[in-house]
Parts: sequence; structure tokens; C-alpha cells
Amino acid sequence: MFIACLFSYSEAGRPILSESSTSLVVQVCSNTTDPKYCKHALFSDPRASSADSVVLAYIANGLAYAKAQNISDLIQTRLNSGGNEKPYILAGFKACQESYTKAGRAMMEVLGNLDSETYCGFDTLAATAENEINACENGFGQSPSPMAKENRDMLKLVNKWRQPVLWVRRQMLGLGFLAARRWWASDEVER
Repeated sequence: MFIACLFSYSEAGRPILSESSTSLVVQVCSNTTDPKYCKHALFSDPRASSADSVVLAYIANGLAYAKAQNISDLIQTRLNSGGNEKPYILAGFKACQESYTKAGRAMMEVLGNLDSETYCGFDTLAATAENEINACENGFGQSPSPMAKENRDMLKLVNKWRQPVLWVRRQMLGLGFLAARRWWASDEVER
């Protein structure tokens, strides 16, 4: 894994694409739980139609992070005005606030990894975000929770966000393996 991460770059620092960006969005979204929602969300950003896989990952991450922040603000509002809520509901909202904070941190870490072209760990960070949202939903002890709609929408976004991010990782690791293989086959390696 270290070698793959070490060599995870392309000549220009961006993945090489042979297909149009529109078909890239379609291809990436076809791997999500709701392809129609994914395409609608990604194409809401004008950059998506000409995006390479890294820019697409930035778009998806930005949309998911903004949604997580909005939900976190909503939770805080509910906590601030929670005088009429039952104690277990307030406890659930507090747990959700913590969960959305952790999910947001994972998304920010992905953004930092994209900025530094460090593509390892995306799968773990995406799973962290998804697990935290599920923890929020399960933290109320009732189904559906008072946050069911928000959590369901957020899980759709995380699933949409996860695919472009993992797409970049797979593509960059693939290029990394090619670079490692070329290096290994070169005369620079003393055997």
C-alpha cells in the first residue's frame, strides 16, 4: 500500500481521462444507490460538465460537506429550543451533533487529501462519514428517528460523494501501480 501511495500521481498531477466529463458523471453515478439523485446533485454545480475525476470529487465532497453543516446547524437549533423535547430525544440530538461533527471532519480530511494529492485513506474516511450518519439515526432508540429525513438525504449525498472520491483513489492507485511497475522495470533499480 505504501508503494501505491508513494507513486499515486499522473504526469500532470491529475488523472488521465479518455471519456467526456458528462459520461464520467454518468459512470460514477451509476455506482451509487440513487444514480438519478447523484447526477442531479453533481450537475447542480456548473463545473461538473467539464470536470475531471479530481474536480468531480471536490464537487461531491463540497456538496456533502455543505449539507452536513446545514444539518448540524439544524440540530443545534433543535437543541437550543429543546424545552419541550423528551430527555431521550435531546440526548439523541446531542449524539447526532457529535456524529455530524465527526462526519464533517472526515469530509474535511478528504478535502485536505485532495489538496495534497494524497489519495490513500478515502475509503476509510467515506466509511467514517457513513457510519456517523447511521449512528445519528440509531441514537434515538426509535425508528424512524426525528432526524430520519435529514439522515436519509445525507446518506444519499455521502453515497454520491463516496463514489467520485473512491473513483479518484482507484484511478490514482492504478496510475501509481503503473508508475511503480515502470520504475521496477527500469534500469534505475539495482537487483
